[in-house]
Amino acid sequence: TWQAVPDATEYRVHGRTPGGAAEYWTVTGTSFTDTGVPGKPGAPPSEGTRWQVKNVFELKSARRVRVQYNLFENNWKAGQPGYAIVLTPRNQDGRCTWCVIESVDFSHNIVRNTTAAFNISGYDTNHPTLQTRDVRIAENLIYGVTTALGGNGWGVLIGDEPRDVAFDRNTFEFDGTTLLYAYGGTATAPRAILGFQFTNNAA
Repeated sequence: TWQAVPDATEYRVHGRTPGGAAEYWTVTGTSFTDTGVPGKPGAPPSEGTRWQVKNVFELKSARRVRVQYNLFENNWKAGQPGYAIVLTPRNQDGRCTWCVIESVDFSHNIVRNTTAAFNISGYDTNHPTLQTRDVRIAENLIYGVTTALGGNGWGVLIGDEPRDVAFDRNTFEFDGTTLLYAYGGTATAPRAILGFQFTNNAA
């Protein structure tokens, strides 16, 4: 028997057969009795595991999207750098050259308790896509963006040539070094962020 773990829905009990093979049983309660019924083959991990997250909300290919009046929370650096909201076109395995992020309205939301807030890119970094364009991020409350969760604690990362992106009337509270980091190619091959607006925001 054991004490319940908060929010756990099941447990794995590991053991060994008389021949030394590892096996386990899955139970939903807080006790286990070995009745001789064989378990499934498998050894426990060599060290403790953690929940792994990549982001809270992500668009890889989407047009005419409205995201309003939501709470996005509890995100940390693990499988990715830890941006809660990711708007980046992705041509998975090179088979979606028409993938695009276009005409997105992200407004009246709360984003909190995350290690970074927004990541927006114009194109996929690995395969061809269409250009991200016409993204409006307005009247959102973004707070509790913190390096304590393993990432950079930034408000916005934007680059690789998105077009017509507007941030208006948002409130940011963060402890990283950067509110808005923009990047775009190199000096000899620039990738400008045209039509960008950052107005009436508080940070």
